[in-house]
Amino acid sequence: MVNRSRRGPVDIEKLKSAAKMPPAAPEIEQYLLGSLLLDNALFAKLNLHEGDGQIFFDKKHRTIYEEMYHLFTEGIPIDAITLYRQLEKAEKTDEAGGAVYLAKLTEDISSSANAQYHLAIIKEKWAGREIISTAMNAADRAYSNEDPYDIAQDTIQKLSRIDVSNLTRVHIINDYSTESLKNFEALVERKGAPLVSMGYEELDEITHGARPGEMTVFAARSTHGKTTLALNVAYKIAKPETQNRAVLYFSYEAGAEALIHKLWAMRSGLESKLFRYSKGEYTQEIIDKTHKVVEEVKSLKIIIDTESRNYKSVVASVTAAKSMYPELSMVFFDNIQNFNTHEQFRKDESVYKELAQVLFHDITQNKSFGVHTTVLNQIDDWVDVKKINKYQIPTSATDLADDDKSGISKLADNVIFLTQPGLNFSDATKAPGVLKDKDYFGKVFLINFKTRNNELARHTMIPLEFQGATSRILSFSPQKRKEYTIELDV
Repeated sequence: MVNRSRRGPVDIEKLKSAAKMPPAAPEIEQYLLGSLLLDNALFAKLNLHEGDGQIFFDKKHRTIYEEMYHLFTEGIPIDAITLYRQLEKAEKTDEAGGAVYLAKLTEDISSSANAQYHLAIIKEKWAGREIISTAMNAADRAYSNEDPYDIAQDTIQKLSRIDVSNLTRVHIINDYSTESLKNFEALVERKGAPLVSMGYEELDEITHGARPGEMTVFAARSTHGKTTLALNVAYKIAKPETQNRAVLYFSYEAGAEALIHKLWAMRSGLESKLFRYSKGEYTQEIIDKTHKVVEEVKSLKIIIDTESRNYKSVVASVTAAKSMYPELSMVFFDNIQNFNTHEQFRKDESVYKELAQVLFHDITQNKSFGVHTTVLNQIDDWVDVKKINKYQIPTSATDLADDDKSGISKLADNVIFLTQPGLNFSDATKAPGVLKDKDYFGKVFLINFKTRNNELARHTMIPLEFQGATSRILSFSPQKRKEYTIELDV
């Protein structure tokens, strides 16, 4: 029988007995404790809590912190004398190193100015020990012949709870300057090309490429090309002959098979409906093309996830994808308004805002992931039809942002609106001035509604060729692009 018992975390003393010493900075821990003795207000300034004693590697320091925090919560001024008395009262004087050790805590400290930097280092070392502990626990269970699936799932969840994105990392300007110079030198080497391209010059002009740590929103009404554009971008990022990177695609509307059919159509030139239904017989050419394109699509490093519908499972899925493919560069969230189908979730704006925070802070800005996040959002839930002009776009970026109850458009670095003016609304009587000119058919237009560091005109409709039946989106020639570009007067 498989042993499915759940062991607790590996004891820190077990880590100490390993061949290599675990990550730790006892001298920095000592400096931080000394700073807290000098300036009791640091408990509040650094947002310290009772449970933060766990981040200290040295057992003496954990004990000292816990008793200091007790004094802080009681409103008692903390110095070497009051701390010693508290330790005596708790019968932990020897456990804390004694009076002589307490006196040494402030010996070499003249200022508490570097306390935040010291705390950041201590937290990073703690995170490293937690990762080692989790890995050792997983190995221990694997040696006991537990179910590998259970071990993997538990390990992913435990690693995601370490939450390295909230380690209050502090970098001095020199750190940022050095990193930024390296990025600039790499940009020069690439002759200005982005590290990860969106695959379309039109998109790269707006976003400056799929930059790690940034978020892009594709906003559009239903059936106006969000998923098709996202899949084309995903393919261009994952294509082995060009960028050969990995993509994670969360889909909260279309099933995995429907997305696969779109990819097959995109690459084969066959209509996607042929993979679901046909009135006539399938020719040998169609069968051969399908088999050929299946092999091509199978080689792509695109992970499709249709099941992760809560915060923990999403973070766990991104963690697993990054572990599988270190070159993971893009994470898509398709139809984010369907992230959780629970009725209360769909009505509660605070839950939507919490989702936006999770996507932005825990995934997009998590340096350990190093990904660009693209969110597909259907604006039927955002913008009242009265705020739509004749090109089927919101009359202003303000209308778009104000009606976005998730707050995602306000957090995003780029908000790109997609529209196909050749399509009618489902309820045409409510749509003012819908265009029906044949020249608008077969085109999807991009409108840059928001971008943080780009002066590209916000009222220009940039055209792309849209081949709906085969799920293809193509760039026009420079001449055609100029001809079809629309300057808006809104």
